[in-house]
Amino acid sequence: MKADSGWKYRGRFLRVERAPEPSDVYWLNAGISTREKMGRRAKSNFVLALIMVLIFAAISGINTLKLNRERDGNDVNELYVRLLTTGGSFAITMLNYLLKVIIIRLAKYEKYSTYTSFERSYSQKLSIA
Repeated sequence: MKADSGWKYRGRFLRVERAPEPSDVYWLNAGISTREKMGRRAKSNFVLALIMVLIFAAISGINTLKLNRERDGNDVNELYVRLLTTGGSFAITMLNYLLKVIIIRLAKYEKYSTYTSFERSYSQKLSIA
């Protein structure tokens, strides 16, 4: 929680913030500048958005193939539609697992200063995906 302390230093009010618990600090990332972290977060969010678009395109492509085959209506196409349905379900399951792994790596790439910040970022990305 940030609060104005009422104290001034060189004409500016000081902002006081409670320090995180020592066990919560991600010491390996403590020396990374805020500017670099912001750049990493922007890159991470861009990559996540790109991956989400690609996954949406893949799922839409499978559904379009399935719908086109369903319209034809012969026995060979029925088997093909069932394979597409099963394969599409399997693909969605695998893409969800892969997305989880990618999100963990993206959150680690962002180099948060505390484990709490890392977990918050990870949770936000999962809820978006």
